[in-house]
Amino acid sequence: MMTLVGRRVSGTIKAGSVGNDQPLSVSTDVGVDPQLKLKVNEVEQNPFSGERRLGSFS
Repeated sequence: MMTLVGRRVSGTIKAGSVGNDQPLSVSTDVGVDPQLKLKVNEVEQNPFSGERRLGSFS
């Protein structure tokens, strides 16, 4: 059995800073097993590249 610790980092790109007329939200979620010191998954969401999923398990 794995115990995961999760962390979310999120932010906002201000309107007008990259040619956008509305604020843009970006976020990254990471799940880590602290005993194994292993990053199990990562999900990044931003309006430029869409959703990107990386992980050891699906």
